[in-house]
Amino acid sequence: MSPVKYPKIDGYRLDELLGQGGQGAVFGGTRLSDGRKVAIKVLCNDFGERQGQAITRFHREIAVSKNFAHANVIRILDGGLLPNGQAFLAMDFLEGESLFARLMKKCLTTEEVIPIYLELAEALDYIHAQGLVHRDIKPANVWLCKDGRTVLLDFGLCFVSDITRITKTGNIVGTVATMAPEQIQGVKVTPQTDIYSLGAT
Repeated sequence: MSPVKYPKIDGYRLDELLGQGGQGAVFGGTRLSDGRKVAIKVLCNDFGERQGQAITRFHREIAVSKNFAHANVIRILDGGLLPNGQAFLAMDFLEGESLFARLMKKCLTTEEVIPIYLELAEALDYIHAQGLVHRDIKPANVWLCKDGRTVLLDFGLCFVSDITRITKTGNIVGTVATMAPEQIQGVKVTPQTDIYSLGAT
């Protein structure tokens, strides 16, 4: 695998590579205006015909997440397009690991699961009150912080009642293992869709 390039982003310094996958890379960085530590997600620019939709989802995530003010929901601080066409977003830096990573190491006890479940339920109650449906509740989108908090991540597939659809009716988006029946059927989603996925997670 070729080395990951550290893009130049005005106002930020990228300090370390935190992870990479098929859609892009996540860096640990610093916001130069105040020295705040941030995580910066950079979308790769080789999606071909799907590039426009991928960027649109990035912009949606910025739009719905930048005003979040809840301890159990990730907050997006900034985002946009780089000169080479790559999209990026900067978010709160969270120390810890995903629920998926934790489960790869060990099974969780009931006592460990309950507080995670309750904090995710609080997060969903918060976003549902704002007219949002996450649509992709799964272990990889749940972050277990070192300070004990559970934080819901990744609003790129979020359904927003007053934003134009970017997924055609009948198309399936989400993760099948935790997907509610109505998502699999490609029909309208509701807050109950997320509740089903929370239980499946």
